[in-house]
Amino acid sequence: MASSQTRPFPFYPLVLALYPALALLSSNLGQAQPGAALRPLIFSLLGSALLYGTLRLIFRRWDRAAALTAAAQVLFFGYGYFYLALEGGALGRHRYLAPLWLALGGVSLWLLLRRRSVAALVTTGLNAVSVILVALPLLQVGVYQVRQAQPAAETGTLNASTLPDVYYIVLDGYGRADAIEAAYGFDNTAFTQSLQDLGFALPECAQSNYMWTALSLSSTLNMDYQDVLYPAGMEHPDNVDWAVYHGLIQHSAVRANLEALGYQTVAFETSFAFTEMADADWYITISDNPLSQQAVAGVTPTAFETLFLRTTALRVLLETRAAWLPAAALSANEGHYQRVSFTLEQLPSAARLPGPKFVFLHLPAPHSPFVFKPDGSYSDVGEEATGYPDTVAYLNNRMIPILQSILENSATPPIIVLQGDHGWDQPHRLQILNALYLPGENAPQISSTLTPVNTFRVIFNTYFGGSYPLLPDVSYNSPEGRKLDFSVAPFECP
Repeated sequence: MASSQTRPFPFYPLVLALYPALALLSSNLGQAQPGAALRPLIFSLLGSALLYGTLRLIFRRWDRAAALTAAAQVLFFGYGYFYLALEGGALGRHRYLAPLWLALGGVSLWLLLRRRSVAALVTTGLNAVSVILVALPLLQVGVYQVRQAQPAAETGTLNASTLPDVYYIVLDGYGRADAIEAAYGFDNTAFTQSLQDLGFALPECAQSNYMWTALSLSSTLNMDYQDVLYPAGMEHPDNVDWAVYHGLIQHSAVRANLEALGYQTVAFETSFAFTEMADADWYITISDNPLSQQAVAGVTPTAFETLFLRTTALRVLLETRAAWLPAAALSANEGHYQRVSFTLEQLPSAARLPGPKFVFLHLPAPHSPFVFKPDGSYSDVGEEATGYPDTVAYLNNRMIPILQSILENSATPPIIVLQGDHGWDQPHRLQILNALYLPGENAPQISSTLTPVNTFRVIFNTYFGGSYPLLPDVSYNSPEGRKLDFSVAPFECP
C-alpha cells in the first residue's frame, strides 16, 4: 500500500464541484451568458469545500472524506436529472423518488464507511477524470466566446444632420392582427388602430423574413439575408451556431452605424443570451438597473440559476413550495412574469437618458410561458388557446401608454420600430406585427410587403444620408429541426 508521503492528494471533489454548472452552461450556450454561471459555481464550490473539510475533520483521512464528498455531489447534483428522466412514470413524483434517493444515499454512505481507505490508483484516476470532465465544457464555453465575437457587417457611409433616438422593440412571437384572429378568435384591430392614431405605419401584408428569432433578428439588424450573413450555415442547415448569431446580433451593422454617429446603445436583459447586448452603454437588468440607480435585491435567482437549482435535490423544495421557503425562490414562470413586467416598467425611462440613443429591446412576450392575464395579473394556466391572446391583450394595454410616453418625452421626434420577430402558431408563423413610426414631413411611403430586412435600409436612407438599395422582400419557411433549410413562402395578405 502506498505510504502517506506518496499517496496522491484527492482534489477531485473540488474540481467536480465546478462540473454541474459548467455542463449546464455549455448545453445552454446562446440561451445563457457565461457570467450567468458565476453564482452557481461559487455555491457549488463553497458547499463542496465545506462538506469536504467537515468530513476530513470527522474521519481524519483525505481519501475517505473525498469519496464521501463525491458521492454526496452525485446524489445532490444528479437528483433533478433523474427526476426529469422519470417524470410521467410511476417514480416521476417527488413523494416516491425523494425517499428512494435518500435510501440510495444511505446505502452509498454505508458502503463507503466500510472502507478504511481508498486506493491511491483510484484517487489518481478520479483526479484525472474530474479534470477532463471540467475541461470539456470549459473548452465549449471558450470556443463559443471566440466565435460570437463576429465582426459587424459593412456599415456604409452615413452623414447625419439630425440625431433622433432610434427604438427597435421586438415582441417575441407577436403575430399580425388577421393571423391572431384566425388562430385564436381574438380581434386585435383596436390595438392596430391605436398605433395608427399615434402615427405608426403598418404594412398591410407584414411578414417576417424567417420563422426563428435568431435568424430574424440577425437579418433585421444587419440588413441582409442569411446566405450573405452566414453562408457557411447553409452547408449545415440542421445546426444553428448560437455563437455566430450572438455575434451578429450583438455586433450588428445597425448598431455599428449608429454608434459611429455618436449614439449610445441601451439594451435590456432578455433571458435569451443570443439576443442580449450585455456590452451596451446602458445595459438594463432586473438585478442592476442603471435607469433608476437602484438595484433590486440580489437574492432573486436568474433564469439560469433557477434552471440550475432545478437540476439539484433542491428541486424538491422549489416545487413543493414549503411555507418557509424564501419568497425569492421563483419558479421559471414567475421569473418570466417578473422580468417582462420589470422591462415594460423601465422602457419609458430610456427616453430621458441624455444624448442620441439606440434602444434595443427583445421582449420575450407574448412568447410562452403564458403567465399574464389581460389586466397584468399573474396566471399560471399556461394554455396557449387562452394564454396567448391574454398576453397579447396585456401587451396592448401596456404598449400604447409606453409609446405615448416615449413620444412625449423625446426632445426630437424618435424613430420607433415595433415588430414581432415571428408569429406564434405554425400556420401563421411568418405573419407578424410590423409598425413603424417614421417622423417628419419627408417620411417614406411604406410598401405593403415591406419585410424587416429592409427596415433599417429605409431608415438609414431617409434620416442618415445612407445609400442602401432595397432588397427583394422574401419570406422563408424552415422546419424547427433544420432552421437553415429554407424554402420561399408566398405572401399572404389579409
